[in-house]
Amino acid sequence: MDKKIVRKGPLPGGRRGASGAGAGRGSMRAASRARGAARSPTSPPHPSSPPEGLVSAGSSRTQQAAPAAGGARRMRWSQEMNANALRAYFRAKGEETGCLAYRTRMHRLFAELEPSLTVTEQNLADRVRYILRSNIFDVAELERLRREAVPSSDENATAEDAAPQMVEQPANVDVAVNTPVVVDSNDDGTVAQELELEHMRSILEEAIVETRSTPLENRPRLPRIALSKRNRAVVRALNPKLVTYLEASRDLCETHSILFGAALAVCRIIGAKVSTAGRATGHSSAIPAWRRRIEERIAKARALIGRLICFRSGNNRPRIVRTVRMAFAGTNVSLSQPDITQKLTERIDDLKQRIAAWGKRIRRYTERSTRFNQNRLFQSDQKRLYESLERPMVSGTGPAPNQADTVAFWRGLWSEPVNHSEGPWTEVVASQCAGITLMDPVIITPDDVAEAVRRAPNWKSPGLDGLHHYWLKGFMVCHSVLARQFQEALNQKSLPSLFTTGITHLVPKDQVMDRITFKVNGAVCTVGCEVSTDVTLLDYLRSYLRLTGTKYMCREAGCGACIITAVQNKDTAPTAVNSCMVLVTSCHGWDITTVEGIGNRLTGYNKIQTTLAEYNGTQCGYCTPGWVMAMHSLLQSKKNLTMLEIEQSFGSNICRCTGYRPILDAFKKFAVDAPDSDRITDIEDLHICKGKDGGCKKNNCEDYDWCMVLKEEVEQLPIIYIRLIDGRDWYKVFDLRNVFDILQARGDDSYMLVAGNTAKGVYPMDKYPRVLIDITGISELKGFLLDQNLILRAGTTLSEALNIFKLLCAENYYFKYLEKFYNHIKMVAHIAVRNIGTIAGNLMI
Repeated sequence: MDKKIVRKGPLPGGRRGASGAGAGRGSMRAASRARGAARSPTSPPHPSSPPEGLVSAGSSRTQQAAPAAGGARRMRWSQEMNANALRAYFRAKGEETGCLAYRTRMHRLFAELEPSLTVTEQNLADRVRYILRSNIFDVAELERLRREAVPSSDENATAEDAAPQMVEQPANVDVAVNTPVVVDSNDDGTVAQELELEHMRSILEEAIVETRSTPLENRPRLPRIALSKRNRAVVRALNPKLVTYLEASRDLCETHSILFGAALAVCRIIGAKVSTAGRATGHSSAIPAWRRRIEERIAKARALIGRLICFRSGNNRPRIVRTVRMAFAGTNVSLSQPDITQKLTERIDDLKQRIAAWGKRIRRYTERSTRFNQNRLFQSDQKRLYESLERPMVSGTGPAPNQADTVAFWRGLWSEPVNHSEGPWTEVVASQCAGITLMDPVIITPDDVAEAVRRAPNWKSPGLDGLHHYWLKGFMVCHSVLARQFQEALNQKSLPSLFTTGITHLVPKDQVMDRITFKVNGAVCTVGCEVSTDVTLLDYLRSYLRLTGTKYMCREAGCGACIITAVQNKDTAPTAVNSCMVLVTSCHGWDITTVEGIGNRLTGYNKIQTTLAEYNGTQCGYCTPGWVMAMHSLLQSKKNLTMLEIEQSFGSNICRCTGYRPILDAFKKFAVDAPDSDRITDIEDLHICKGKDGGCKKNNCEDYDWCMVLKEEVEQLPIIYIRLIDGRDWYKVFDLRNVFDILQARGDDSYMLVAGNTAKGVYPMDKYPRVLIDITGISELKGFLLDQNLILRAGTTLSEALNIFKLLCAENYYFKYLEKFYNHIKMVAHIAVRNIGTIAGNLMI
């Protein structure tokens, strides 16, 4: 029978009993506070009283941070202590922004409010930061404390009419501080914004202080942030707060620390993930985690076997005995029993069998992982798989080079020191240069810095400073400081090593590739020697990728059922292309979208598809993918389409069921001038002007933005060479000189230059020569030259030529005759053919 023990009378210390797991916890703290309150203050009150703006309704200076019995404990901050800490903080900050010297003043003011408490400047700053972040006080209370601490001028002016609450002050307080405070509640809507700015200011200050005290190599790596409105708003909000810091900057290194800290503060405010290990991080281990775990078990088991063998051989040291007891824990085996030797042998054999099983598991997992990786590699790159099987990778077994040898090796790749002899020719050159006029002094202005930063890419790999160009663009207040400091460095002819040392990025790239790479609906595809010369993009989509939405029909670019959307390079807009005319080996670098990529029954249909269905624009459905992709390409390539432009853009498509009217009515709904009603205007009525008083206006063509880049900045792409399965050689070149190099090396073979391949019907597949050279990637064959004459380059497509003719007709009176060429070429072929057919190729046909 259980007995219930009941204690009569109070608990020690005047405590009351409490039930549950937390019994005694809160009551002991309450008793401790009661004992602390009963004690007399250990220090006399401060001789001077705080300013009136800092005095609260009931000061907590009588509350003590009494340590518990047996040692010191953490101080418990009361609500009034927190309020006084904020009063001191607001009073110390005042109207200043970006100040770093406010902590001393805040600490002094808090000591006047709480003379019985002993805290350091850092502890007080940490406490204030915690109060602001943890929302201990609501918005109204924070605003009240701020107004009590920092009275504004307009409040002082209306003090007599608002019946202020006066607080008694000793005579030794400064008159300027003894000012009545009025709490105005008319602008409570700005409180939240002010608190947010205060929070951002504190994070900025912490980040700058942290960056200044951190060496360059230990600073975190700044991530790339999204170019969203919220992130740009944060950057704009912090931009004016950097003025105080930048004005006190003495050199470029200090300016860089301020900007890096500001960028770090932005990342912390928006919640971006910032690496804390610094930029000098090593590579991760190539051993998978599952293998490391199994190997750790094997290592522990082998160590345990060694201890058991030592104990069996008579080693009775305490560490050995303790390990043996742990090995037999839970088995009811005592070390003093007679058959302990047999038990030890059985335990050792058991551990050996476990080690053997774990080793077989590693081999089994490794074989499975190898098979999986080989199958995946076979699907993507068969040649690499066969090369890896024939020439397995051999790891280095020698000692690793030290840091000095590594640095000397890479420096030797850039330059070799040579002692030049000073010959008589140097004097001749010096005499010739004596008459050269000196260059005018260079004056660097903030506009020069802004212009240089504007042209720089946002997120290109930074140098040793780790600061991307995006931050120099966002923090515009630094341009004047950078201009001044760059001018000083130019005059002094010295720069910090931070600006003269770069990072070498090694990107190994072969001069000749044997596979092409392109994307289909976002997935990367590679093609090599497994295809023949006559495999078109349509064949590859349907037979290799099983994307059967793109249809076969005429195979001569006359029906439009095979149209897909293609982005041929990063500088071109999406265009509609007949996939039956383009060889798959010509698609290197393309980003292709098929009808499956814009919408399907699994992921949902595109708006074009749903609109076409609502207008009953499909019957048999065979031509529908081509119509949909032609409209998708049109919407992607040009904005603000009119109904007339849409109607004139579908000469490439044929439909023998619907009679075209439902299809065109559906697509005209995407025009900017489409009526709200369901009735779509006929093409015969589109030319009628709807204006009443004035005439109709025509839209001018958009202007083109041009920029000049250095030749070294242009990416040098390699030659792609593929030995096709039918014995022909396929080359894709990106430089005109490579064409002549191939012709010189293969001059005896028959060859063909391939661009748009629109002559497919003229030249049959079996008549193809042995050498085919794809010249679509040569930028020197694109565009036009204009002096007194117009020169079109050979690789310019018909669509590009139309745009050139239209542009020159509008801008130059002497090229008005090109309007006739414009009208004629529009009748030559439809849009999908004009997007890939070239001027030279069609003239040769």
